[in-house]
Amino acid sequence: MSADAALVDTGTETAGWVPLVELAEIERSAPIPVPVTALGSPWALVILDGEVRALYDVCPHRRVPLSAGKVAPGPDGAEVLECGYHGWSYGASGACARIPALGENVVPRGMGSVAVLTTAVADGVVWGTTDAAPGPLPDRTDRTEFPAQQLDDEER
Repeated sequence: MSADAALVDTGTETAGWVPLVELAEIERSAPIPVPVTALGSPWALVILDGEVRALYDVCPHRRVPLSAGKVAPGPDGAEVLECGYHGWSYGASGACARIPALGENVVPRGMGSVAVLTTAVADGVVWGTTDAAPGPLPDRTDRTEFPAQQLDDEER
């Protein structure tokens, strides 16, 4: 995860690594994000340019879930998560990459970025943390219980 990625304040000093979902689920869902709730916030899990990313699941434009959108090519060639409502798009760092109504490659400075969760993949499990300097991933062999809650289609 990039060093410039925004982190969400969970109100705790450290959250540690939390298992989010099995990687296979994100791969099956592609290009549609997998919505989860973890560490007190909603996240849209996607694969952007081969890397698992967790973006805050609320578009700043109209407050709709980004998980209702899809992965698409961005203006600079990198993949982005595109909101299904008005097409605002967000890159891997959470920065707004496209606002269609303003024209190609026009994004005002500071406009509409979303928070990202630091992610890692180990043994087919996607882990997330809000820690700025996370420690090593826990040794976890039981992958059947995930604290992150996956949202049903009815909850989207």
